[in-house]
Amino acid sequence: MNILQNISRGFFHGFKYRRLASYIFLLQLFLALLIGVLSYNYIQGPVGHSTNLFNVMDGYDHDLFQDLLRFEGTGWRMIKSFLVAACLIYLFLGPFIIGGMLRVWNKRNDQWIIFWDGGTEYFAQLLKINLITLVLLTILAGLLTFIGGFWVNWGLENLLSEVPVLIGIAILVLDLMVVLIFLIAISLHAKNQVVNHHSKLGVFKLYYTSFKTVRSKFLKLIGIGFAWILLSLALLYFLNFLINCIPEQSLMLVLLAFLLQLLVLYLRVCLRNGFYWSILDEA
Repeated sequence: MNILQNISRGFFHGFKYRRLASYIFLLQLFLALLIGVLSYNYIQGPVGHSTNLFNVMDGYDHDLFQDLLRFEGTGWRMIKSFLVAACLIYLFLGPFIIGGMLRVWNKRNDQWIIFWDGGTEYFAQLLKINLITLVLLTILAGLLTFIGGFWVNWGLENLLSEVPVLIGIAILVLDLMVVLIFLIAISLHAKNQVVNHHSKLGVFKLYYTSFKTVRSKFLKLIGIGFAWILLSLALLYFLNFLINCIPEQSLMLVLLAFLLQLLVLYLRVCLRNGFYWSILDEA
């Protein structure tokens, strides 16, 4: 199967299981709302009566957030703590979502009970696989960051132009994306062996076995990963461009823009599911 066929099949499966996408969308929306409500309440409190609110509404402003850190430390620390808590919740929620997704694909049925069984039956093993992947990603990302820092310092001191420095940074970013796609492929293969093939291997041995299986298709998996990234970015950019063209001059138009934004978030979930299916199908 070539890359185009693989992506076409992944696209089809990503949108085929609409209830599966709805479960994941609602779980992620719940976490986003928790952070959003807390941040909104904080901004409406100590910052809400300041002209800096306009900076918040217009987009990211570095000076504003420096002021928050300097003068509103207590509230800002609360928001950061809540962000960390949300990340930890998602760390534990991730294995449940992936397990449910894999079981749905295997059973070809996206009823909630099947999604629930897949996410809970082997939750502990899936969490361990996630932690191994996170540790490996942290180590490799740290190594690339160290190389990048060394290259930037050396380049700015010894090269006549910043262009080679920027090219080097771009190459390192691409390397990080390659690492991420490859680790996702290994992780998905290992999780599928646990959820749908009931593997009794230890987590580390299973991860190593999945690595040996996946590495033979390294180049094709990387090609599929980058193709999905470009496809998703192009499609979502086009949809957001259309939404931004809506003149929000009345309540109905504002409501329409809001609903379309939710639709875009839902489509992101479908595209991510399609990406996972393509990677797993090839792996």
